[in-house]
Formats: sequence, structure tokens, C-alpha cells
Amino acid sequence: MTTSDGARDDTTERVLEQAVARETAVHGRRWAAQYGGYFNDPAVAAPFLDVIEDGLRAKAPDVLVDLGGGTGFILAELIRRGKLSPAVKLYDMDLSDRQLESLADARIRPLKSSFLEFRRDAVAAGAERLMLITRSTLHYAGLAGQKPLLRHLRGQLRPGELFIHQTACNARPEDALLVDELLERLHSEKWLPPLDSLVRLCEDAGFRVARVADAPDLAMDEATLADRYGIAPGEMADIRARLGEAYADSPRWRSTPEGFVALLGYKILVCEAA
Repeated sequence: MTTSDGARDDTTERVLEQAVARETAVHGRRWAAQYGGYFNDPAVAAPFLDVIEDGLRAKAPDVLVDLGGGTGFILAELIRRGKLSPAVKLYDMDLSDRQLESLADARIRPLKSSFLEFRRDAVAAGAERLMLITRSTLHYAGLAGQKPLLRHLRGQLRPGELFIHQTACNARPEDALLVDELLERLHSEKWLPPLDSLVRLCEDAGFRVARVADAPDLAMDEATLADRYGIAPGEMADIRARLGEAYADSPRWRSTPEGFVALLGYKILVCEAA
């Protein structure tokens, strides 16, 4: 796959595609119930939606694209809240057919694409102004894929345009280590950076990080993780024992009668193309 700077990055593309393919069993109608409905809860999404609406007022884009937008929940909520101009063209970009088949509003246009295949000219023509948003997706690119992914997205924006993302990260490095070790034991190549590393990655890619806002934690329970990642009971018991011992004092780890809960932190970053 060729990125915006002309270099091929087949490794990141492979990581992204495999991560999405592994989770297709929970796409479509099942997606709304994941993690107690976190990704389909208007109250949980409200901080992200508020920041997006601030960006819409400030920049007045002609086109808004939700990258990895799944079933279109975020765009549908923006429509429902009534602050989004009907003139703005809305695109839900996703690699999963099952997600795109479940789009939540007829005004939202489906766009099947991966992140590195996404091109500005697929959605915006001439002088049309573009805004990109995404929630809980950047970690799919893995550790090595963060830089090429962010550089590519910056390459699709003109100076002054916004990329607003709610991304899994933790302010404390030790909390990031817990979640990253959990993901590794789930055989996932996802990577969650500490907050300062995420800010630096965005700046190195050519963005100015204009704002960092809080978003609700995601409680990742053992049963949902086992289902989503296809982990057998014996292996999950081993994960529970090993991480429970290593992170017993962490505020991000809780033992429960049903197994465990790991708390995943989120931050909302408003990134302006420099």
C-alpha cells in the first residue's frame, strides 16, 4: 500500500486488515452491545461529540469523514443533536462490510476503505474543506504503524484543517504498560501509547495539537475480551492469574467474581494540520 509520501507500507496495512478481520464476529448488530454498550451510548460519546461540534463551528468544513466509523453511530449522533449543518457531506469509512451495512442514518454515505487507502479526493473536490474524526481506532495500526498512519492522514489535509480523534492512551506510563501487556497476551498487535508519546507522534506527523480533553474510561471485562479475541478459557485463566499478580496494586485492574476488569483510558486530541 502506498502512503501519501509515496512510500509503501504493507506491514501497517497488514496489521490493520488482520486486526479488523479478527473482530468481524462482533461487527454489525452485535457491535452495539460490546463492553456494556460503551460505543453506542450517547452519554459516553458526549465529550467527543462536544469537541467535534466545537471544531465544526470553528472550521465550517464541507465534508466530514469518520475514519473507522463502524455502524455510523458518531455521525448519526451529530445529526440527532441538531447542530450539524445539513449542507455538510458525511462519510463513514470502514473496512468491514458488516459495519457499513448497519449504518445508522440514511444521510451517511458508506466508504469502504482502510486508513492507508483513504484519499482526500475520494470525498472532497476542489476547494471543499475537509475534517477527519475517529474514535478508538489508531491503536489498530500497532506500535510500528503509528508514524506512517498519522503521516498519511496529515497528507490528506490542508493546513488549518482538523483531525479530531479519541484515542486509547494513559497519562501514566505504568498504566499503558498494563494494557499493552494485556493486548499482547490476547495475541493482538494493537498498541496504546502513553499520552505524551501520542502527542509527540501527532506533532512529528505535522499536526499542531491544539487541545487535549478527557473522555470516559472503557471497562474491558474478561468475558467480552475472551469473546472478541477468541481466547480459550484455560488461556484466559492464565492471563487473569499473571496480570492479576503483576498489577494487583494498579487502579486500572480489578478482580471480580466473573474474572477481571481492565480500565482503558481515553483522551480526545484536536489536531490542526500545520
